[in-house]
Amino acid sequence: MSEKLVLIDGHSILNRAFFGIPDLTNAEGLHTNAVYGFLNIMFNLTFLWQLSLHGGIMEIKEEGKFKKLFKRYGVLGLACVFSLAIALGIALGVGVQEDEPVSTKSIEFGLPMTDAVVVKDYAEDRLQLNESLNRWEIHLAIDLSSENDAVFSVCDGVVSSVESNSLEGYIVKITHEDGFVSVYSSLSEDVLVSAGDSVVKGQQIGSATDSATNESKDGAHLHFVLLKDGVEVDPNNYLDLQNK
Repeated sequence: MSEKLVLIDGHSILNRAFFGIPDLTNAEGLHTNAVYGFLNIMFNLTFLWQLSLHGGIMEIKEEGKFKKLFKRYGVLGLACVFSLAIALGIALGVGVQEDEPVSTKSIEFGLPMTDAVVVKDYAEDRLQLNESLNRWEIHLAIDLSSENDAVFSVCDGVVSSVESNSLEGYIVKITHEDGFVSVYSSLSEDVLVSAGDSVVKGQQIGSATDSATNESKDGAHLHFVLLKDGVEVDPNNYLDLQNK
């Protein structure tokens, strides 16, 4: 794959992190919420885009502003910000994600749950508080909850894997046509499908629980991720979540 450059407006993110996160201070009383928020966004983007190289530049025209930043955040804090980068480097095979279409040519998706409410919506451009981990993060999924805890495949496909881990609980991944993969996490251990199984749209694959410890304070729910060509996309652009 060709190498591509991901550019990020560091000043904008730093400013947004400072005012978008509740005031945080270190033991000396210095404000640290801007540094914390900035680094959290950088770490999430690094993981999301699988970046291999990092670098960064922050232009400060007036020497006085530079000194003020050092006084406020300290040498170590700013060193972390600069090293993790505004530009976030040259990524191998990584591009800038464009807005997704509302529908596709050949696939019509169903809903993963019935009579569900959105516990936490998809958000790639803003931080949301994860109360279970006590941190602010982007959320590249939709969390759904319903009195009917049954979880259904959103489209015909083949189960590519059934896994479990302590953070996400039981996870089912289903590969569909046209480069789509749907991922269902926080399921109960009595999953109804196995790797290699063919499934149809609307077929029950499991039940939603609170098995995902990284979102345990949200209660029993489905953590639903939709990928297109290996990249997380907003399920709202493909699923009729207004008619849950």
